[in-house]
Amino acid sequence: MSKIYLIRHGQTDWNLEGRIQGCRDIPLNDTGRRQAASLAEGMKDRRVELVLSSPLCRARETARVLAESQGVPLLCWRELEEVRYGSWEGMTVAEIQEQFPEEYRRWWGEAGEGRPPGGESRMEAFQRGVFLAEKIRRQVRSHKLKGVAVVSHGAMLCCMLPALLKGQAPFEEGFSVQNGGITTLYMDPESGMCSLEAVNDCSHFSGENL
Repeated sequence: MSKIYLIRHGQTDWNLEGRIQGCRDIPLNDTGRRQAASLAEGMKDRRVELVLSSPLCRARETARVLAESQGVPLLCWRELEEVRYGSWEGMTVAEIQEQFPEEYRRWWGEAGEGRPPGGESRMEAFQRGVFLAEKIRRQVRSHKLKGVAVVSHGAMLCCMLPALLKGQAPFEEGFSVQNGGITTLYMDPESGMCSLEAVNDCSHFSGENL
């Protein structure tokens, strides 16, 4: 069996302010950098042979600390970037609901076809999640990896999980991934089927990191 570790980047100032980041290249803040260091320490007993990352700096910096601590390669995949929120980026949810009420309602509609101006729909984001799930499976199989870490963003990780688990994910609406949290999956290299071991593990953080 192989293990896939899905990891959200460390904290940023926009996380603290509740602002939608999307593909804005917002750096880690001091807490986020401490979280990246704690994450690397917490992963020491969970060996990986490769770290994959979104190229956005908040994810890339988190991933770099982990890759260096494990002495393994770091690859950046553009597909691992956050969901593209277009004109909503930099805004809070309250501001979006006030300025774009109809677009926001359609965004959360059952069909998932609504989109922020200049952004992507939820359906498109989930399709990207499916593409990424298959790309990660191919990477594990072709390189016979026993462990791989994937550092990405909250919404994109939520799009990838159901695809990796082929619909098994027992998550309710509103499920979110914490900054620096680790979600661990087992993957059968032959079938590509994944099963869930742990969700949102933040045990590597002390109180000051949270």
